[in-house]
Amino acid sequence: MPAPLLSVALGLAQYAPDILKLFGKDDEAKVASKVVETAIKVTGSDNEIEAKDVMAINSDYQLKFQQALLEDKWVQERIDLANVQSAREMYAKNAMGADKIADNVTKYNLPLALILFALNILAMYFLQGNSEILIALGNLTGFMLNSLLKERQDIINFHFGSSLGSKIKDLGRKPSV
Repeated sequence: MPAPLLSVALGLAQYAPDILKLFGKDDEAKVASKVVETAIKVTGSDNEIEAKDVMAINSDYQLKFQQALLEDKWVQERIDLANVQSAREMYAKNAMGADKIADNVTKYNLPLALILFALNILAMYFLQGNSEILIALGNLTGFMLNSLLKERQDIINFHFGSSLGSKIKDLGRKPSV
């Protein structure tokens, strides 16, 4: 890959810091070309240098660039994969403490979620005339239930493989463009 393309891509990374995780991997050239291609498309520029210059002076293009990268499925898959890999490296260093936390989450989150659900039903019965309180309580309970169940699902995905990571690992391939 031409060095200027990588240089421009790294320069553009300041507007979308999450993509920095993707550099230094085996397919660095693909990452750089994807970043530069996105910048050219977003700014409507003729080349990567012009796109970088336009982005440097216009914050609207910086925001559009970030959004375009986040919407790009390939970039998002790579960022998610990088996050999981760093989490697994950290887990190797702190396995005993992490296992204890994971064990507590998987044991207690589901019963706690059921208790919250039951309390919400009781509140609906006893606070029938107070619709404002019921709405606020229902929203809060929904948020808490979602958080508890997501935390549990994240731990299960981490230990037994998430759909993306497992798919890539099982197929023995890298994410496609």
